[in-house]
Amino acid sequence: MYINKYRYVYSLVGLSVITIIYYGCLYNYSLLPVKLNLLNEFSELKTKESLLDDSRLEEGGLITLEANSKHYRKKIKRGKGKVFLLEYDVQLKNLVGTDQQSWYGFRLVLYPEQGGRLIWSVPHLLFHQKKDGTFQGTSRLVFDENYSSYTFSIELLAQTGQAVIRQINLGQYRQPTVQVVFEYALIILWCVIFVVPMLYLKKEYLGGIWGKISLLIFITITIGVMVPNQCFKWGKTIINEYSFVLGDSREIKVDHQSDLLLKQQIQKKKTFNISIPMIKKMGHFGLFAMLTLALCQTLPPIKPIRVFYIMLLFAMTSEIAQLNINSRVTSIHDFGIDFIGILFAFLFYLVIRRFRLSKWSRYFYF
Repeated sequence: MYINKYRYVYSLVGLSVITIIYYGCLYNYSLLPVKLNLLNEFSELKTKESLLDDSRLEEGGLITLEANSKHYRKKIKRGKGKVFLLEYDVQLKNLVGTDQQSWYGFRLVLYPEQGGRLIWSVPHLLFHQKKDGTFQGTSRLVFDENYSSYTFSIELLAQTGQAVIRQINLGQYRQPTVQVVFEYALIILWCVIFVVPMLYLKKEYLGGIWGKISLLIFITITIGVMVPNQCFKWGKTIINEYSFVLGDSREIKVDHQSDLLLKQQIQKKKTFNISIPMIKKMGHFGLFAMLTLALCQTLPPIKPIRVFYIMLLFAMTSEIAQLNINSRVTSIHDFGIDFIGILFAFLFYLVIRRFRLSKWSRYFYF
């Protein structure tokens, strides 16, 4: 099977550019509104149940939230739209202690609920900032399904600091049919462009052990990139560990306490110490390192430095491809971990190759 490498690279880069432009610039303009002004201009903040004494509703709709105070939470009833857009204008002052935990800082969060449970296992952050400053913009959150209800939360987790919310508006939207068809077409194109190198490996290099290993790892990474989180059946047990029953005294109660207290209670309840993010990071590093090493062995006509460049391109585009999957998140940190794994395997291969010229090479099967 012959592949024009230049055409393939141009196609891969072109599809990446189209995906970035669509999801970064054009996505919001084609949405159809379902419910607007879901927060009702903070009318609920006048009740004691919604706000602590150290947070107050000021003239002009301003809200001042002090660090370590209870959060403002508003429950949102189910609608027919899976897309939520948040417009915000926030000023953060004198924040201290936001670097102690990854979830510390000022957060605007939308938690989905299912069967009375508050679900943390799906993307739920609309805005997260750890530093002082004034921030304005629009953020988007897309869910894979319509949940029974949602809980919007304003949170400030820090030792000291203050958040002044000058404007905030949350709306629920749905996608028109044309937009849905276009997104499915993008997903199909991404699947095709990932399948092409698989067919190439199967046709040209599957006879050797390293060719089989390369193909297996490549398929594993592609499935991990293009499949929604909900399709992983093994994850349901872990997801339950991060779900909470509302109003049930036998479970962790979800009231207006801070996420810090909730997460501490979760850690006491869990029976294992390795976190899900750590497992994912180890998977990123291990899979890309093994694929780099396997391709260096599988493609001897290609110089190792070119394999290094190919793997960098694959790591970058695999993150961009996740823009097509609602439950997945494109992360520069994941790309950084992939890069470290690729670099480690590349340098390891160069060192091992030097041993081939020494008398010790017979002890290494490379």
